[in-house]
Amino acid sequence: MERIVIEVNAIAAKKWNVFSTEKKKAIEKSFENYINTSLATADDTFWQFVDRISKKASDNGMTEEKLNALLNEN
Repeated sequence: MERIVIEVNAIAAKKWNVFSTEKKKAIEKSFENYINTSLATADDTFWQFVDRISKKASDNGMTEEKLNALLNEN
């Protein structure tokens, strides 16, 4: 495994720090899958990648409210 660093705002960082190890691993795995499937098939810029992932999440029912609820779980 290799480590990458992603900058987030202070609120997200504080929430990340209180997540359980299991929740962190699940989020890490999801992000890994998105990177592997999305970047392997196109020469996107970072923001094109983010836009495509955002659309895919939205198409699958993810809303800002649902994301906030997930981030606020302890």
